[in-house]
Amino acid sequence: MKAFRLVSDGRLSAKGYIKGEHVWCLPGATCPKCKTTWGAAGLEYPATTIHGKSANAFKSGVVDWKTYQRLKEAVETNLPLILPGTHFGPIIGSFQGGPVELDFNWLRPWTLLVRSKARIELATVLREQHLVEPQIKGSRESLIEIQIEPRCQLHPQSFVADSGKTCETCGRNPQRLVQPILEQDSIPKGIHMFRPRNFLTIIIVSQEFVEACNGARLTNAEFEEIPIA
Repeated sequence: MKAFRLVSDGRLSAKGYIKGEHVWCLPGATCPKCKTTWGAAGLEYPATTIHGKSANAFKSGVVDWKTYQRLKEAVETNLPLILPGTHFGPIIGSFQGGPVELDFNWLRPWTLLVRSKARIELATVLREQHLVEPQIKGSRESLIEIQIEPRCQLHPQSFVADSGKTCETCGRNPQRLVQPILEQDSIPKGIHMFRPRNFLTIIIVSQEFVEACNGARLTNAEFEEIPIA
């Protein structure tokens, strides 16, 4: 069994880029226990719709803890993790500066959209993922956002020793990463693309995913093998 970190290919440059954001964002908040005001990065559910009157309150910013708790309760409960700063809904935006030239297109290092060719080539390894069509203007080619959920865990040795523990109240993880090491028992079965719950901005893929990408010669994706313990 092997696992890999997925990143953009730093050797490539493209004329065009995506500018946009998800429809809804659960605001940040100040935790009553650890006293930190914060919002998570890398926790995104583009396939989830926020319903009801509270939807208008889902936007970037900071609210008091009581308001945050009320808004959190308005979100469907079958999601694996919800934290301050969680994004919901499809990306709304535009593709600027030129045509879509690359198969993997990165809004952020942790937010990935693929073009139609890549979706077809990766159909087998993406069958368990939610695929969401964003509202992107200026692109003649269809783009799809992949919902990448927190389904695994990094080993404690991945982090600087004594750099803190996850807050039991708000879920903030203050630990500083040294090198990602994946906990073997936490690797999900049948899923080829996921994030660590304790370091959400990392995207991890399976060996089958890597082989599918390399076999199709998809562009703007690099793979760094991650140790498993």
